[in-house]
Amino acid sequence: MVEPDKSLLEEIGACIAKVKVFHESHNRRIANFIKRSRKGRQGLERLAEFGVPIAEDFQALYWNYNGTNQRSSMSMWAAAVFLDFEWYPWDSIIISTEESFARSDLPVTDRLLAFRGDQGLDLDTAPFLASEGATPLVVSIAPLSEKTFIAFDSTIAFLRSVCGAQDAGIIWFEEDKASYKLDEFWDVAKEFNTRAEYWPLMLQDKLDWEEIEYDEDDLTIEPAVARIISKALKGGPD
Repeated sequence: MVEPDKSLLEEIGACIAKVKVFHESHNRRIANFIKRSRKGRQGLERLAEFGVPIAEDFQALYWNYNGTNQRSSMSMWAAAVFLDFEWYPWDSIIISTEESFARSDLPVTDRLLAFRGDQGLDLDTAPFLASEGATPLVVSIAPLSEKTFIAFDSTIAFLRSVCGAQDAGIIWFEEDKASYKLDEFWDVAKEFNTRAEYWPLMLQDKLDWEEIEYDEDDLTIEPAVARIISKALKGGPD
């Protein structure tokens, strides 16, 4: 795999350093798990085997890092890194991608699970919406909805937005849970995200999720998926 552009790696490294300092300044435990790790590169190589296109800025994010692989009893909100989203390690992304291949009732996805929020929201990269080399991050509440909305123009736009919000002092923590006002965040983020539709729709209260009805009793896990999950749970720490 070709190394991402040096200037891109430097900017992303600077963003992650800023995020780490931000959490340290608020005495948050998650700061201890924001550290460099080449295991992310192994994950990128594995993802490439699926034939899924991976944007360069997404590659650069994992080139020198492996998310926050805390593997502890830390709550989801305590593990939040970007706003109120967890930063998944590469093996979690691999698992979600392999599930899509293993389950006979699901199409092969070209979305890679990247971040998960504390209210069940996912941010996924969406290669099929790529424009001028930028792959957006879309927000969804899958599997409860088939709809997705562009939340950030790209991974680097996401990081710039998070760092901008930190610099603006509009993120605070209540009992370890990240909080921010949507309008204040969008005032910062819109500079970096000309295609984003999620935040404006949220502010206008016009977000239509088109929820899917399903019977929880009918949900089953395919044997191949069960094996993947079992293998992951037996894995060791970073």
